[in-house]
Amino acid sequence: MIRPSSIKITIPGLSPSRNECDKWLVKRQFWRISKLKEGYKWQIVAEGMNADALKAHEPVKRKVIFTSYRSRRLDGDNLSGGLKYLQDVLTEMQLIHNDSPRWLKAEYRQEIDSKNHRVEVEIFGEFGG
Repeated sequence: MIRPSSIKITIPGLSPSRNECDKWLVKRQFWRISKLKEGYKWQIVAEGMNADALKAHEPVKRKVIFTSYRSRRLDGDNLSGGLKYLQDVLTEMQLIHNDSPRWLKAEYRQEIDSKNHRVEVEIFGEFGG
């Protein structure tokens, strides 16, 4: 069995900014966060990911590159803060062991693409068990 050295997931649509997520929290609109996370989970499943084969069953450090394709650039904190909930979903689905720096090296990138907003997530590490 060949084990992949990386996997790539594409999440269609525009990811929220940290400022937008903070407004949801201030207004106590927790349902928005739940809806966002549920959408991320369904998209990962729709990508055909065999989650069991890709899970971090044991503690393993992984590198994740989040590339956001959007109409205009955000500052770094706004971008990474807006992708926090996607990172949480990766942890919940055990595609990453933990989001602490001990177990995760995260990189955040931005590209301009006003016609096809999306977030591409590439996860590097050991897969399969």
